[in-house]
Amino acid sequence: MARPRQPKPTTKPEATKLRERYAWLNRFSDEELREISVCYEGDELDADGLYFDVNRPEVGPFEFRAGDRVPKGSCLIPESSVTPAIWCKLTAQPR
Repeated sequence: MARPRQPKPTTKPEATKLRERYAWLNRFSDEELREISVCYEGDELDADGLYFDVNRPEVGPFEFRAGDRVPKGSCLIPESSVTPAIWCKLTAQPR
């Protein structure tokens, strides 16, 4: 069975787009945003991974099962793709 595709680090232009689209990400530095990898609609996710949807931060972190794909309208950040400090900053209240 093929391993799910892993997200790639966010580029500077993509990091800027994330900040423009999600105003609550303004509390992140450019460097922090470049360290964030995102999974987009239709991407296959790791079975036991925790994810955070920047489109719906009020939901908080959640897990997916094997074979799940990023739901329509979601922009997910896998916990495994960021440092613990960035994960805490992402998931901290308020948003």
